[in-house]
Amino acid sequence: MYGQAFPDRFDSTALNPEHIRFIALSPLAKDMAVNIFGALRSLILCMTVTIGFSLVTKPKPAGELRNLVHG
Repeated sequence: MYGQAFPDRFDSTALNPEHIRFIALSPLAKDMAVNIFGALRSLILCMTVTIGFSLVTKPKPAGELRNLVHG
């Protein structure tokens, strides 16, 4: 339905329906499940990179952060 209503939009499941079972972990998944699992994987990747950079980089000294915000 989505692909028919909006033919100019990209539909990842239309390229190869067999890939759905790898993306959404089920061969019966629909487009919404693929989108949800893609978003979940993106969130996990973003959080992993953010936490990784936070653990690797050195924090700024308190003197450098003083008067950074007015309020």
